[in-house]
Amino acid sequence: QLQKYEDAIACYDNCAILNPEDHQAYYHRGNALLELSQWDAAVASFDRALKLSPTLERDWNSRGNALFQIGNLEEALHSYRQATKVAPQDTNGWNNQAIIHLNLQQYAEALQCYQVSLNLRDRDAPTWYKQAIAQQALGQLDPAIASLDRSIELDPEYTLAWYRRGNIHLQRKEYEAALANYEIALKLDPDRASAWNSRGNCLLELNRLDNALFSFEQATGLDPEHPEFWFNKGRVYSSLQRWQEAENCYQHARGLTPRDW
Repeated sequence: QLQKYEDAIACYDNCAILNPEDHQAYYHRGNALLELSQWDAAVASFDRALKLSPTLERDWNSRGNALFQIGNLEEALHSYRQATKVAPQDTNGWNNQAIIHLNLQQYAEALQCYQVSLNLRDRDAPTWYKQAIAQQALGQLDPAIASLDRSIELDPEYTLAWYRRGNIHLQRKEYEAALANYEIALKLDPDRASAWNSRGNCLLELNRLDNALFSFEQATGLDPEHPEFWFNKGRVYSSLQRWQEAENCYQHARGLTPRDW
């Protein structure tokens, strides 16, 4: 597979030698470099393509993707903004901008971008889901649930949407509602350790200790390196007054992290 991309790059190099004004050669060369994780070289190829033809949103988006991989978020954001400047209907450009804003914890700006994107194309479940992330971070819990409802309506098997919906109910201390969402998420993806952990937290709050213990056992079995899961398992043992088993779990958690539990 790697050889395929390396051969493609050599081909595009030859095209550029034969026709230095061939914008397509630089664009496709950049995409091949992206596949090889050669981010800086990809940026250079996209820069050359954009110098020859600066009005194609796909080139600006691809340049932004390479810069995002490097960690240059501000410059990536500039590229995505250029994409929507030359093509205001480009939902990829708006979604890409929103992802940058999420990474920068600029949740209001992310929400604005997702709203524009959804006004252009409102049947995209992942965009509704990501809009909910921004809304939840802003404390807009009712709109976040509405966004997740729409995401689930479009894709009933969207595990992350069910899981985040559960998290919002848990945040509101609506434990039965949270538990119902986690049950669906786990039916769709029984290997999601974080969902078992969250399910356990709900059951612990509801004082259903045996079921809570089972959930935390599943979480630690799937992800034994996560200290929080061991700590929560210890909480259940403490509630059951099984002190030695609780201490064993707390010690295990402390062994995984220098943090005080």
